[in-house]
Amino acid sequence: MTQAKIWLKWDQNSIVWNQNPYTWDQVFILAGVTTALGSGTGGFVVDRDRVWQDLERKLKERGFKEEECEKFLKIVIEVNGIEVSRSRTIDSIKKEITVEHIKRTLIDIIPSIKVIAEKVKKQ
Repeated sequence: MTQAKIWLKWDQNSIVWNQNPYTWDQVFILAGVTTALGSGTGGFVVDRDRVWQDLERKLKERGFKEEECEKFLKIVIEVNGIEVSRSRTIDSIKKEITVEHIKRTLIDIIPSIKVIAEKVKKQ
């Protein structure tokens, strides 16, 4: 993903700069996530029992590096006001991330995004 160019459509219903909490480098990561996970339906599906783990796996399969996944995680934590303390590890935070956290994080970039959580059966 790091070499990809991301083109925002300024004349369409995309990000409004004075009405969102993001910096450009965060928008770049969010746009990359929505592009990587996007489908013809305008959304994506994640395992409802392991939201972050499933999302991170899908991003890595689509070429995201560990550093880019961590940047996205930091944005999700910041946007959703998830408290991080020294006694909590990033792994424990990853386990509590919900579909609503992901949707709330991406909605300023793509207002019509759909994120669906389903039970994934392991084979």
